[in-house]
Amino acid sequence: MSQEKENFTETIESSEKGASNPELDPILSNGDVALQVIASGKHAPYTSEEEKSLLRKIDLHLMPFMFISYFLQFMDKAALSNSSVFGLIDDLHLVGNQYSWCGSIFYFGYMIGQPIAARCMQHFSIARYVGVSFVMWAIVLVCTTATKNFGGLATIRFLLGMCEATVSPAWILLTGMWYKKTESAMRDSIWYSGNAFGVIFGGLISYGLGHIHSSIVSWKWFYVVYGILSFFWGFALYFCLPDSVVDCKFLNDREKYIAVERLRDSRTGVKNKVFKKEQAFEALLDPQVWLIAIIYFIGCLPAGGVQNFGNLIIESFGFNSFQTVLINMPSGVMQALTLWLSGWIVSRYPNTTILIQSICIIPCLIGTCIVKYLPNHPVSRRNGKLFAFYCIYINTMSDITIFALMQKNISGFTKKSTTNVIFFVCYCVGMIAAPQFFKSSQAPGYSEGFKMMIVCWVILIVLPWVLFYYYYIENKKKVKNEEKEIQEGKEALENEEFLDLTDKQQRGFRYTY
Repeated sequence: MSQEKENFTETIESSEKGASNPELDPILSNGDVALQVIASGKHAPYTSEEEKSLLRKIDLHLMPFMFISYFLQFMDKAALSNSSVFGLIDDLHLVGNQYSWCGSIFYFGYMIGQPIAARCMQHFSIARYVGVSFVMWAIVLVCTTATKNFGGLATIRFLLGMCEATVSPAWILLTGMWYKKTESAMRDSIWYSGNAFGVIFGGLISYGLGHIHSSIVSWKWFYVVYGILSFFWGFALYFCLPDSVVDCKFLNDREKYIAVERLRDSRTGVKNKVFKKEQAFEALLDPQVWLIAIIYFIGCLPAGGVQNFGNLIIESFGFNSFQTVLINMPSGVMQALTLWLSGWIVSRYPNTTILIQSICIIPCLIGTCIVKYLPNHPVSRRNGKLFAFYCIYINTMSDITIFALMQKNISGFTKKSTTNVIFFVCYCVGMIAAPQFFKSSQAPGYSEGFKMMIVCWVILIVLPWVLFYYYYIENKKKVKNEEKEIQEGKEALENEEFLDLTDKQQRGFRYTY
């Protein structure tokens, strides 16, 4: 391997000095930005101690920013649900399914913002773009306090969705750019647990904001406080969040080399600013992309219902508004613990991703059935329903496994960006549709909504195994094709890992599941 790296460096250096290779020149010129680091000079092989030290340094500079950003994003999105139990529905004269549509219309904006975000994050600095988006959505969030009716709230929610369309796709890309396949799931679980801590501390914050007595009605304080925090955090992201390995300032040349070289076995590259149509078409025609997107879409239907109607469901158990926001806090603890558990298992044990994805849905199915069919009285039964409701939040383990599959099995930056668009458009469709199953005329039982959740959980237990079978077949094909090329005397393209080739184009790529 050491000799192979030296040969590749020499190949790039000779190309820079004017030597031409008709086969490699087009590939090298459109290769990954990681090539700049590799070609910057010869480096001695790195030690495991150097890599561990570097990994701690990367974690320190990335994880806090990503975690806090996701925490704030969750708080901003949850503001609608929290404010609903403090008078927003009455003050804005929402009737019928208008509240449901306010939950859904956010995702119309989110969906329209996806292709814009994908292209901008490929062409510009991801960190800078996320910082600007944070500031913009903070301003829009505060403007919620000026709404007087359904039309005003719906408009604000649409604009908020467009502004917030950046963070999740950006964090999936950044995690894949900085971490190996064996590390990404655990890091996904860390920053994604910002949602869980949003539930935990959001309950305390909501309880406090709900007790404010002033000329401003209590529900408006959610948008004022969260908006101000997000505004200043946007500037912190813009100036402090590291972008790619090539552009970061906290690593020296040696550390940049190690940061890139250790990603070699992952075969998913770092970044390429050139939009490649062939990679976009490959993503659109790739069965794994659509299977992953469909799985996430189905998962978003019950998750979207819980997100928008969770507080109202708990309130239907017989609790008042203040009790509701506090009682929802343990669900965040359940979510955080299961997220970290799934991240650790997937990172620790190879090819357990789909197994975890399927198994984690079983307690969600059981919990949903208990909440649906167990009466509220006596109090002991109500407490049982409450614990069952907490179990539904275990479904976020599935999100980590899906992110991990995308980061491990999709290569080529344009293909990854296009996959993100497909993935999050399906996410939006699911979140748009979800509140429509929870009709106000069926409150507080929401029979149609709970039936939908049960059906989705059953499908999600089975469907991941279709993806497992697809990966298994594709790996067998890749092995067979590689053996055939070896017999024909065809040599593998040297260091194809950093040439911004897709998973289908790389001869040595193998899918993990």
